[in-house]
Amino acid sequence: MHVNIKEWFRPGSVDEVLEIIQNGKGIPYAGGTGLLKGQVTGLIDLRRLNLNYIRETEAGTAIGANTKFNDIAHFQWSDGRRILAQALGRAASNPLRNLITLGGSLAFRPVWSNVPTPLLALNAIVKVAGTQVAAYPIADFLQLKRGSKFLITEVLIPPASGHGIYYRFARIRFDYSALDLAVYLETDSGVINLARLAVGNIVSTANRLTQIENQLVGLQISDPLVNEILSTVEIKPVRNPNFSREFLLNLLKTEMERAFTKIRERVDAN
Repeated sequence: MHVNIKEWFRPGSVDEVLEIIQNGKGIPYAGGTGLLKGQVTGLIDLRRLNLNYIRETEAGTAIGANTKFNDIAHFQWSDGRRILAQALGRAASNPLRNLITLGGSLAFRPVWSNVPTPLLALNAIVKVAGTQVAAYPIADFLQLKRGSKFLITEVLIPPASGHGIYYRFARIRFDYSALDLAVYLETDSGVINLARLAVGNIVSTANRLTQIENQLVGLQISDPLVNEILSTVEIKPVRNPNFSREFLLNLLKTEMERAFTKIRERVDAN
């Protein structure tokens, strides 16, 4: 129980929320799973803002910030964007997935969240309202300071006609991830035209392996050189009390190779 809460706001518009945030009176709240004891004196209830939706638009699929993980996981994705559903469907427990919101997970970025990794692979856009309305590529958004005085309103996932693979590694089903990986490829006659490889949890902030991506474009997906390139990945895993850095780096290389094998099988089947 948050015994320090002194005020509870129920605004009916984004502008009202921003005014409360700018005045330092409270923090946004929708699912509540990111709140920590002793750190909150005012809550801003976002549930009246109509930000719980999944809509198809010309630019892609728009997901409201208050949309729950399970709603996204159970949505009927028709293309490579399924990796987002796979990631969120494996996060936390089923009761918590009915509470955790996409916007809250991006805003607080808790250690257990696997949201950034598939969003990076899918080149998502994060829309926010603050001193001005802005739309950030997900990679730029992740560089913003946590707790900045803005409100996430929507995440846009562009169409993804290619193939995607998502992988998550943890000691047990409900444990925090030690590594998560999202791979998205677009090919034409077996040639890699676009490659996005994103990693999370093994590093302090989820990011894309752009050097690897650039080397892969133009190669046949069946080219033995693909695995050679994947084996050259260079990152320094963050310290993990349960697994050595060497183990996690070798696991990453192995799972990248497996992801490419699975995608190659899909490409060959088509």
